[in-house]
Amino acid sequence: EVVGPATDFHQGNGLQLLFPGNKGWIECGLASLSHELSLPGGFRVGEELYFIGGGFVDEQGDKAVFGCRGSVTGPARNG
Repeated sequence: EVVGPATDFHQGNGLQLLFPGNKGWIECGLASLSHELSLPGGFRVGEELYFIGGGFVDEQGDKAVFGCRGSVTGPARNG
């Protein structure tokens, strides 16, 4: 929810936004905002994709193997 124009660091080039779960608003620069969630490569949240990489297991034991299908949930947290 947009609260108003930025009044501090991003004044003149940002907005104050209230995000779900936060107690107060946060100032964000306009370059960090979008009307749509755009992800690298043109992918969209909810899109179904196939993994075509070499396969791996992460620190939590979650894995991806060639040909497995998954849903895009957002940008990568760790590259």
